[in-house]
Amino acid sequence: MLVKALRLKPAAVSTAFEDVPRNAWYSEAVAAAYAHGLIKGFSDSRFAPQEQITREQMAIMVMNAYQISLKTDSSEAVLEFKDSGEISKWAQTSVTEAGSLGLMKGRNGNLFAPKDNASRAEAVQVISNLLQHLSQ
Repeated sequence: MLVKALRLKPAAVSTAFEDVPRNAWYSEAVAAAYAHGLIKGFSDSRFAPQEQITREQMAIMVMNAYQISLKTDSSEAVLEFKDSGEISKWAQTSVTEAGSLGLMKGRNGNLFAPKDNASRAEAVQVISNLLQHLSQ
């Protein structure tokens, strides 16, 4: 959805992800997301296209999109969720920045719920927030 929202061009070179068949309907989007730095995959050879994404993974992708769209690093952000200690170390900066910029919000009770799967509605809201922020 991010690739389409940002109108990223399909990559000329496909990814090296063994679990993304070249003829899959999503292969061009995965290749574009990889080429533009939105995603890295679970490993150098595994993308796990059938897996749902977590909220902390979504935070990383939206911050990657934000940074490549603005061609700048995001600012230092300070934002605390009640469950901040549950956020994976590799996602802490992106979660904090996405929250501070208003790209992502916590759930009830100021919880981020980092390990919960992101719903489609949340993903659409995050992309909408990103596009609104970039158009300002």
